[in-house]
Amino acid sequence: DYFLKSQKPDAPQANHATPKSLGEPVGKVVAIKGRKIEADLIADVNNGDGLTYINRTDATAGGFRVNRAEGSTLYLADDVAGIEKGATLYRNYDRLFDDLLNRDTAKRKIPIDFVLGSLPGARGLNLTGTIEGIGPVSVVQSIELQPARTPDNGRRRAALEKLGDTPFQLHTLTDLTGDLFVPASVISNLRRDWVEAALTTLQATKEAERNLPRAARVTLPEGYRLTRHDNVANHLAARVVGRMAGVAPEAIEPATECKADNRHKSNIRVMTTRYCLRRELGACLKQGGAKRLPGPLYLRGKGLDYRLDFDCSNCRMQVIANPT
Repeated sequence: DYFLKSQKPDAPQANHATPKSLGEPVGKVVAIKGRKIEADLIADVNNGDGLTYINRTDATAGGFRVNRAEGSTLYLADDVAGIEKGATLYRNYDRLFDDLLNRDTAKRKIPIDFVLGSLPGARGLNLTGTIEGIGPVSVVQSIELQPARTPDNGRRRAALEKLGDTPFQLHTLTDLTGDLFVPASVISNLRRDWVEAALTTLQATKEAERNLPRAARVTLPEGYRLTRHDNVANHLAARVVGRMAGVAPEAIEPATECKADNRHKSNIRVMTTRYCLRRELGACLKQGGAKRLPGPLYLRGKGLDYRLDFDCSNCRMQVIANPT
């Protein structure tokens, strides 16, 4: 089947039957009985998946939700009108993948290395957390500290780990408070103060990065000159590009569509693209496509006439206006 070949590297990269996303091919319809479909599957289908289809006879497209999947038998959530036996099935909504992205494991946290210490004379606490790529952020709280009667047993770390919905996560803790007694409420207040200071620092860093001056000039390869293929289409663009490239705006050749003379010239190259219609239609010249789709190929319509040239050595397609 033509559409199932999309698993192969040389298969079409887009679909001509519908502008909607098709997704990955999963098989084809073998039989239809009301809301139950028997399918010849090439991939596992799961409960809650969203499938699309393309009919073989007229290439019409549609879609439905799988209420339950039992092997090759699919039970649909609603009746599907128009689907035919032999229709190719695609999955454009993968419930398991969507569930995976919504798990907590998909969240990213900034690892923080905390150092908890006391001020001289045990008159307060200092909490310093280092953010990679930015540096240390410190907060201080004044309090009279007393020797502890019992060991800490990890309570300070447990209090500092409670970073909740913040973008931070405790990585390491260096506790320099020794045998001093530090109330849990004081640790919690210190942690909240640090989070507030860190968020302020991150915001200031982002604003500073946005305000950095942009390069006023670009370096062009030696001997390079700006031509119509650089698509400078108006005087403002010519002024900006000319200033960045260090050339006078009048020395820049205007874009193809801006030059009236180009309308009467033959064989004007208006586009070079990696997108290749031959490959899209399964007629790549590197794979014997000349027999399947003999050239030359043209794009025509509404008074426009373009020839398609294929630079197979560089895997590019060129669009030529006013071909002779």
